[in-house]
Amino acid sequence: MIACCKWFVLGGLLLLPTAYGFEVQGEGEVVWVADGDSFYFKPDDTLMWEKLKRRARDKQVETGRWLRVGDRFKYEDKSFLVRVGNVNTAESAPLGQGNSTAAGQLATAFAKQVLMGTRGTLFCWDIGYYGRPICSFWTHDWEYGQRLIANDHSDYVTKYGRHPRFHKKYVGAMQAR
Repeated sequence: MIACCKWFVLGGLLLLPTAYGFEVQGEGEVVWVADGDSFYFKPDDTLMWEKLKRRARDKQVETGRWLRVGDRFKYEDKSFLVRVGNVNTAESAPLGQGNSTAAGQLATAFAKQVLMGTRGTLFCWDIGYYGRPICSFWTHDWEYGQRLIANDHSDYVTKYGRHPRFHKKYVGAMQAR
C-alpha cells in the first residue's frame, strides 16, 4: 500500500486507492441548479447519499465548523448539493444582492441550460470547506467542468490539487480557448 493513500470499499462494488481519502461514484439526475458551479443531484442509489452525508458529518466534527449538513443533504428526496471540483464560476446572486456579477449570471444560465434534468454520472472525492461534496458530473457525451472551462465560464483551478480524473482534459480545455 502506498503511504499517501487509503483504501475504501464503495458499497462492495469498488476498492479504490486514493490520495483524497475516498471516492464515491453513482448515476442519477441533476434536480436543481444553484449557480454555475453548484447543483443538487439525486442519485439513483440512496447509499451514495448516505455515504456522502456521513463524510460531511465527519468533516464537520473534524473541523469543528458548522457545515450546514442538514441543508446540503435533503432528506425528502435524498438529493444533495454538489460543488463542481477544480472550477470556480463568478458569483450569481440575484442581481442587486450580494456579490452578483454579469459573468456569474451567464454561468448560471449556462448551467441551467446544460444541467437541469440531465441524467449522468457523479464522481465525488472530497467534502469542501462549506460541507458540499466536491464532484465531477458527466454524461456519455460530455463532462461538465470541462464544458465550463471550454466555454470560458471558469479557469481550471488547481489551488487544492489537480483533478483526480480529468486533469489532462481540463488543461486541454484551457489551452483550446
